[in-house]
Amino acid sequence: MSPTVAAITSVDDGLREVWPVVADVYAGVWDSETPPSVAAIRSALAGDITSGD
Repeated sequence: MSPTVAAITSVDDGLREVWPVVADVYAGVWDSETPPSVAAIRSALAGDITSGD
């Protein structure tokens, strides 16, 4: 588990730590008529907090 994940103990922590990582991906998906592929999601989130990079 990455240190960031261990540091999230509340919704406020999640908004502060996670939202900046996923906000752009979420925005791109929100207005799309079709869901993104798994490959597109992985590519967009490469090096995010879940990978520990």
